[in-house]
Amino acid sequence: MKKNKKHKKFRLFSSLSFRINMVLIIILVIVGWLFIRSVTFGVSLVTNGNRQINMSRMITASIDNRLNHIENVMKTGALVALQKRMTENNSTIFRDSLGKMDQIDTVYLSTNKLAEVEAVKKCLARVDSSGVGMWSEPYLVEKDSAKVLVVSFITPLKNSRGNIYSSLCANVRLDWLDELARREVGHESGAKVSVITGNDIYVYYTDSDRIMKNAKNYPADFENNGENVALQVYSNIQEFMLRSGNAYVKATGWRVVCDVPLRDDTVLLKAVTGISIFTLLLLFFVIILAIVITVNWQLRPLGKIADATDAIAQGKFDTQLPKVKGHSDIAHLRDSFVSMQHELARYIEDLRATTEKKANMERDLHIAAKIQQGMLLKVFPAFPGREDIDIYGMQRAAKEVGGDIFDFLMRDDRLYFLIGDVSGKGVPASLFMTVVGHLFRNVARYSTSASIIVEAINNGLAEGNDEDMFCTLFCGVLDMQTGRVEFCNAGHNPPIWIHEGNTSFMHPEVNLPTGVLGDFEYKSEEIQLSEGDALFLYTDGVTEAENSQKALFGDASTLAMVDLLKDVPMMDMADGVVDAIRRFVDDYEQSDDLTMLCLRWRGKKSIG
Repeated sequence: MKKNKKHKKFRLFSSLSFRINMVLIIILVIVGWLFIRSVTFGVSLVTNGNRQINMSRMITASIDNRLNHIENVMKTGALVALQKRMTENNSTIFRDSLGKMDQIDTVYLSTNKLAEVEAVKKCLARVDSSGVGMWSEPYLVEKDSAKVLVVSFITPLKNSRGNIYSSLCANVRLDWLDELARREVGHESGAKVSVITGNDIYVYYTDSDRIMKNAKNYPADFENNGENVALQVYSNIQEFMLRSGNAYVKATGWRVVCDVPLRDDTVLLKAVTGISIFTLLLLFFVIILAIVITVNWQLRPLGKIADATDAIAQGKFDTQLPKVKGHSDIAHLRDSFVSMQHELARYIEDLRATTEKKANMERDLHIAAKIQQGMLLKVFPAFPGREDIDIYGMQRAAKEVGGDIFDFLMRDDRLYFLIGDVSGKGVPASLFMTVVGHLFRNVARYSTSASIIVEAINNGLAEGNDEDMFCTLFCGVLDMQTGRVEFCNAGHNPPIWIHEGNTSFMHPEVNLPTGVLGDFEYKSEEIQLSEGDALFLYTDGVTEAENSQKALFGDASTLAMVDLLKDVPMMDMADGVVDAIRRFVDDYEQSDDLTMLCLRWRGKKSIG
């Protein structure tokens, strides 16, 4: 008793309520940590983004100013060259004076000397087609035994008719970009500046090893920041902001990108972090207190409900569940348990009644199976006083009772035999089979024609056949003196005929199955047996025996087994075929009734 009270006293720490509390607290801690990280990181992104964009715009403005200055100088020089009608030969002093200007390395009045440079050649083509001055793509030239990065500005010279007769070209060295970038970056430790052409080629990079290399081959330098995914997102945002701002050099279309490492030592960031932590701690305390009080108050009745449920599980269906006030989920759960209790009690009672009915039905089916087996011939040899006939039949039902039939009788030195397969299985098929057997025996006592016997069976089955059941039949009459067999096939599987040592399927004319259409005229056929000939009659449960791979035993296997056993007694033939089918299907469930009737005529013999 004390142990039970102690268990209830500490239910908070050992039951579902405690686990829910702990899960909620853990979730709140995680959410709070993510919130603080998001706020601090967001502030860092905003401040860092402003620094990067401002720095990029300042560098861009400086580059634009220098390039615009060079453009203005070159356009002025072009006007002078036009007025004085200068050519390559008489403009040396003029070109040298332009070349002495800051940033300009060499000036040509004709671009023939640079025509072999691919970047200049493309720029000349654009100038010729547009008629305005343009900047070429950057390229490397040999200067004092070293490669120097230059860019050319080409402006056209037009005659009085407006036709371009020459071009004024200035080669501008780009080594001043390094000085400009370092001056603008200044105190930003770890910052890197990239100047990239529209074709994604580096014109300048803080580390000079990337000059004239494709920028796509170098991912963003965020590997060491510890915020890879977030910084990649920020990089995409920054790219959009740069495209919408002034971070593109208007003269050349170059874009300037500044990568500045995140800094978390700003006063604003520290203030925001401190306020966020204090607010979250206060919020955690209030929420956790509210959760503990609310959850435990809500879950208090669960202990009593659990005890009552344990009693119900032990079979005490009259146990009363505790009442829960209000319309909470616990009250709804309690009502659901009450409904389940009533349904469970009713289900147990119904199960008991159903089990009893099933037991009675199984007992009745067992009795019916015995009656059915008793109706089939099972004493062999069937005619112990006769040496002229060897006949054997067997049936193995797929269910308790089957729908296959075989039967035979001897009258006036004639053997009347029959094998059939009723549509369906189980009790309805067995009842239909019983009617077939009675009709066969009654008609065979006065008729010697197989077709008349089948017609009588057909008319008897068709009358009042509201369930549209039918039965395939093979009926034969063997004259024991002559070996002549008159037979009628009503939609049944063709028998196998062992004739003078050869084994093959018969090809009888196929009539309608019995029970389908009343007053149908059935036709008989005849064969002549030789001494020692045998007939193997069977139902489709033999050829359609199925294994676990859904493969069928088939006609070929059946014919092969009968041919293999053609010289053995009829009982051994039937048992051999059954063994072959059993090996084929292995442990797979029998899907159809299995029935065989084997007979061998030994010729005219004396009757003992």
